[in-house]
Amino acid sequence: MQLLYKHFIFFKRGFWLLSITFFAMLASIALFLAPVFAQSTRLPLTSYPIPKEMDLCGEKVPLEDSSIRERMEREFFIVLGDEAQIILWLKRTGKYFPELENILKEKGMPQDLKYVLVAESGLLTQSFSSKGACGHWQFIQPTGERYGLKKQEGIDERFSFTKSTEAALAYLKDLYNMFGNWTLAIAAYNCGEERIRKEIEEQRINNFYYLSLPQETERYIFRILAIKTILASPEAYGFKLKMEDYYQPHEFDMVKVILPGPRRRIPITGRSRNSTRNSKAITSRRANIPSVFPKVQEKNSPSCLRQS
Repeated sequence: MQLLYKHFIFFKRGFWLLSITFFAMLASIALFLAPVFAQSTRLPLTSYPIPKEMDLCGEKVPLEDSSIRERMEREFFIVLGDEAQIILWLKRTGKYFPELENILKEKGMPQDLKYVLVAESGLLTQSFSSKGACGHWQFIQPTGERYGLKKQEGIDERFSFTKSTEAALAYLKDLYNMFGNWTLAIAAYNCGEERIRKEIEEQRINNFYYLSLPQETERYIFRILAIKTILASPEAYGFKLKMEDYYQPHEFDMVKVILPGPRRRIPITGRSRNSTRNSKAITSRRANIPSVFPKVQEKNSPSCLRQS
């Protein structure tokens, strides 16, 4: 009996030692993984409801209407669910938003218009649509030419961020003057002013949220609102980026080049360290390539363009 009791005491002590060791190991693992999970995990989508009140360019969204709220939630959760895309948008804002915000401020236009840029191209230069629109602001050729964007052999200014931004904001300002509010102006940017004008006249409604429009346009405004909500407060929706995670703006100088004498266009695609997408074409028999394209080395420039 005494021997049995000693075995019981030994087993009891061993059990508690094992238990303490096991829980100590669990605690150590939890402490080690806590920072990792804190940065890499997000709550379920349903944990992030849309704000009770929303506006676009200072114009209120009638979320008290259940049908409007339902349409808003559709786009909000679709956008929020694409985690990789949101991270890339956030990173690219560092490259493009500072310049765009300054331009909007100088022109006295709403800062919310920067989210139109995200909806149009995802902040990508090489963005194309099936309708022939391209560039950051997705201009089709006729509209681009109407707002001063040149397109000719070797040159398409729709791919210039600065020039296309000036053109897009001029177009949006004209649309605002035409329709009297920014929501309709942005909708017209998507489907065209003639279509918006026609629908307003036929339906006798000048409120975007109650107009019957092409489905793409009806969803377009809500998509912009979703983008604005998330990008304006990324940490509130589980996205925590450091300052060094954001892409930096390109640094460049604008140089005016006067090319005398007979001219012919000479492509330099593939002759520089820049990619084909960033290549240009220049016109001249001879030119000082290093001053115009600082990253193009003399040895990589076409022989006919090298200085004698």
